[in-house]
Amino acid sequence: MVKGGRPIPKLTADKVNPGDRVRLRSGGPLMTIHSISGDNVDCQWFTLDGELRSATFPIYMLMVIEGAADTSD
Repeated sequence: MVKGGRPIPKLTADKVNPGDRVRLRSGGPLMTIHSISGDNVDCQWFTLDGELRSATFPIYMLMVIEGAADTSD
């Protein structure tokens, strides 16, 4: 996948850790990795209403967001 003219590297399980901030490659909310099992990543995030959500994604669907700031107050 190319974004802004640069390829987005594909993730592998050895390149992410619980606590890393990620986003779906197609966009969406900023999520925190809760756990990793093989090539599946359990993520958690808060909705705009403050509701905690979680889901499991194949690692190829995610990209790490470096230096993501927490904007919640």
